[in-house]
This record gives sequence, structure tokens and C-alpha cells, in this order.
Amino acid sequence: MALTVTLMGLDITNKVDFRGLTITDTQEVTGDTLTITMYGFDQDIFPRVGNEIIVQDDSTKEFAGILTDVERQIGEGNRVVVYECTAIDYTYMLDRRYINKVYPTKAVTNGSSDSMLEDILYDLKTAAEGDDVTGVGDSFYNDFYNNLSASYVLVSGPTVRQQVFQRILPSQAISTLAESTGNLWWIDFDKRINFRPVVSVFANHLPLIDGFPTLHVEGNMEDFHSLRIEDSIQGLGTKAIIKDAIVKSTVTITDELNIATTEMGDRAKGVKLMLSKRPFSELDIVSVIRNRGGALTTFTQALDDIARDSGDTSTPSPATTAFIYVGRQGQNGSYVRFTTDEIQQYDHLTVTYNHSTNDDHENIDTTAVAKAKLATGGDGYHEFVFSQGSEIAVTSLSEMDEIAQIMLDRKSTIMRRGSFTSFTKGWQAGQIFRVKWDHEYINEDVWVINVNKQIVTPADDPNINDNIIQSTIQFANMPRGLRL
Repeated sequence: MALTVTLMGLDITNKVDFRGLTITDTQEVTGDTLTITMYGFDQDIFPRVGNEIIVQDDSTKEFAGILTDVERQIGEGNRVVVYECTAIDYTYMLDRRYINKVYPTKAVTNGSSDSMLEDILYDLKTAAEGDDVTGVGDSFYNDFYNNLSASYVLVSGPTVRQQVFQRILPSQAISTLAESTGNLWWIDFDKRINFRPVVSVFANHLPLIDGFPTLHVEGNMEDFHSLRIEDSIQGLGTKAIIKDAIVKSTVTITDELNIATTEMGDRAKGVKLMLSKRPFSELDIVSVIRNRGGALTTFTQALDDIARDSGDTSTPSPATTAFIYVGRQGQNGSYVRFTTDEIQQYDHLTVTYNHSTNDDHENIDTTAVAKAKLATGGDGYHEFVFSQGSEIAVTSLSEMDEIAQIMLDRKSTIMRRGSFTSFTKGWQAGQIFRVKWDHEYINEDVWVINVNKQIVTPADDPNINDNIIQSTIQFANMPRGLRL
């Protein structure tokens, strides 16, 4: 069960200095990383950036990814070359293209088909095929898409509203979907997307207590040492104040433009009807209508600068298409653009839409207030403010209550973080387990935030008939280790 390292399929285990091999697995950034030191003698190995490297413990892959940095140093007798290398897992290969598309409202996951996640991976795969003269595409994008499976992806995910991704990395787009739906995701070392609820990845290598994997401080002498736990009430909040929250209007308004009385300027650029208020979203423009001598035409809507470049003056398809721009929440400069062919003098244009309104909103967690009062001796009220800069937007005040409660659930919890070292194998960022420390009255579910792995013995230890990997684990009682 000794460790093996392969570079582009070539076994280079005997060229590796395992004292310089470290694997970092974290929830804080996307992608695991590897640092490794190799020794080449008389040009017997040639590690290069872009090479695929795999570290394996018997049949278990501890790391697989792509060399991103290689540093060379000349060694003894000018015949030895020392290579200091850094690698990132297959997330590096996912992020070679950007996502620039509007994805309509649908389930974020649904097994392996008909989901927003599937659409994103399909678009990456299709783009790679289009850029390849052979039409075969890219093996990594093909694998990411073809390996979608209900065994690794949440079978029935929540429905998410329309997503507008403008030139962002695929990993950022998927992270947005995960964080907005209470999930975590990663690419495993077999090039599979994993997308799971934050409470579904268990540290099953720990003993079970009451059916739950548990690190029992007084009763477990094998799975940890050097345990440290700290609590913090900094940032504690028991009363949420959402300032200038954006709420969808309950009635529509209509803006008009009469071509007969408006200076059209350069006709080659078409005409913009500037909206007096910001629509709540790109989906809240109810209608765009042209009245030409009593003949009414309803325009198809498309997003300006996404579905079509704002400088494009050619006839769209369909011809009666209006291009809308909404912009960021809290700002206005919204407009509807009409191309030259569809505008004539004496036309009358109307745009009807639901706009954004502002609301100051307060919610209180009475249970958390009572606990804070007991802990501090004060009245238990700890206010925190979310401002308009947070871009909190809802379609109703009841939804605002739900969002405020989510914030309170996170803010009103006393932050608990800790770390320990373990020689037990199987630790992975995102796992959930329970810390039970009877003396300190701690019995709480926590998540693994970071795992740093170092090799102690790369070959079998004669006493345990196995190699030894030391993991340093950082954990917290919040899934990503941070308050909102």
C-alpha cells in the first residue's frame, strides 16, 4: 500500500522527495493544490507545466491535477536537477473558458440532465467542439459533462431564478449556484463534478455515536491529537436590519416615447427609450409595444450586449426584437433599445414593467437574544445592518422575512472554530462530523474547512503495514467557516 506518483502516466515515485509533498484541500477557495519536489538525474525526467500528475495511496487517489508552476535548480555535479512544482486539481482545466450567457429559471441540478449545472457543462463542451477543427472537442470538458451522474450530483435540486453570467469562470458560476442553494461542490480526482448538500458529506472514517460520525474527545485516543477549539462572539448579531432592501413593486408603471416629438439623432444607432425607474429584474418588463397609426406590435425581448452587441445595427431575428438593459440593483440607467428598421417617425413606444422599491426591514431572533443576554449580562440585542450594497432583492416582504431569518441563523450563532492533527486517512474539506467534549459541554456538528496533508512515511511502516499520512484539519460550526 505504498504511495505512487505518476507524471503523464510515467511512474516517478523514486524521483520524489516526499518531505516536500503537501496536499491542501479547502472550502475557502476552489481547487485542491499540491506542492512536490522531484529529482532528475541525467535528464531521466522532464516535468513541464501542463503535465498531468497523480498521487495515489494504493487504489485511493490523494491528488490528481495539472502542474501549473515548475522551478528548476541545478544540483550536484551539474547532473542533478531539482524540480519544485505546484499543481492544481482539475478545476484548473474547467476554468479555461468563461461563461457569458443567460440561463433561464430551472432546477440547479436534476440528476444528470435538464438542469442549470448540466447546461453550463454542455455549453463548455460545445464551445470546445466548435473551436476544434476536428470537431471532437476537449477531453476534459467531455469528461466533466459525460461523467455527470446521480451518484455524485444531488438528484433533486431546488429551482433557481434566471442567472446572468457575464464573463465569469465556470467555477465561480457553479459556486454561485452552490452557495445560493445550500450545497457544496468539487471536482474529484476522476474528473467528476460532485454537487451535494452541505449536510450530506460525512466523515465516515470516524466512529459512530448515536448514528453520527463523532470525534469524542475523552473517548477517542486514536483519531486525533493537538486539539484546539476557540469560541468567538465577535460579529454576533441577534437583530437584523436590512437597510434599503429592494422589493418588487406590486403594481406596474409605463414609460412612453413619442417619435413625433423626440429628436432621433443618428438613426443608424436606433433609438433608446430610457426608463424612469429600474425594472426589478430582466424578467419584469411586462411588455414592449409599438403603436404605428393604431396598429399595435408587441416586441420580443432580448438582453442588450449579451444576446446582441449594442453596436450591432443589423436587422435582428425576429425583426420585432427590442433589446433591454437593466443594470445593477440600486442603480438606474435602464433602457430599451430599438433598431433602425423598426422605428419610424410618429411611432409611439410604450414599456410596461414592475420596478424596484426600497424598504427598511428588521427581524429579531428571540432565542438568540436570550442566550446572548445570559452570556454577556446585557439585554441580548446585538444589531447588524445589511445595506443596499448587499444587493438584497426580493419579490415580496414575506421573502424578506425568510432572508432575514437565514442571516440571523448565521449571525446569531456563537462562532466555534478549531483544529487538530490526525494520522487517520479519509479527511476531506466539506465533511461534517460531531465534536463531543464532555468536560467542556461541547456537543456540536462542525464542518471540515481545510485539510493539509503531509507524507510521514511514503513506504509501508513495518508496524502497521501501511504508509503514514499526517493531516492537519481546521473545522468550524459554519459550513464555509465564515459569518455572512
